[in-house]
Amino acid sequence: MDKYSVLSISIIGLILIFTLFNVGENEEVVTGFADDIKNNDSGFIFFINDGDGCKIKSFSSVRPDETLHEFIGTFSDDGNIFFVSKIK
Repeated sequence: MDKYSVLSISIIGLILIFTLFNVGENEEVVTGFADDIKNNDSGFIFFINDGDGCKIKSFSSVRPDETLHEFIGTFSDDGNIFFVSKIK
């Protein structure tokens, strides 16, 4: 391997690390499918099915589609709703 190949692989690795761990201090990542999506005046209320049988009530200003996503956000103070800030 020449030095340019090693440099390219290193840069790609760093980019992957920064994109995978680009989550704020208090934010959490929930992986699952959006289900039972309902329109609201300020966004969308839906449930995230995480594959373990757990349904998490969630809110997002952007309508999620019903495919597998990583939902990044924070839980309300009482833990009853997950406020999604980013959908991957």
